[in-house]
Amino acid sequence: MQSSRIGITPNWPDLPKILVCRFEDCAGHPCIEACPVAAIRESAGVVLIDAETCIGCGACEVVCPYQAIKLEDGKALKCDLCGGDPACIKECVTGAIRDKGVAD
Repeated sequence: MQSSRIGITPNWPDLPKILVCRFEDCAGHPCIEACPVAAIRESAGVVLIDAETCIGCGACEVVCPYQAIKLEDGKALKCDLCGGDPACIKECVTGAIRDKGVAD
């Protein structure tokens, strides 16, 4: 079982802070530019990290404006939308996490 690749930080009484890649809102995509070994790329609006190429330098983690990238076991990790079928959406019992195409 892999660890969660999104973060949710309580922020009571305000809404929690959700730490997830928002690539379409991210000006300049600094994580891609910061990677010295080109382990990060964009594909169909999703930022993907190649674990085989990643050297775990942490440059992407430092520049991510959404704090969505973390180092774990010497490799950079972030949400990759579970290959197009996000598990967090299916597991969220309150329905707070949902596809952006679903109306409120």
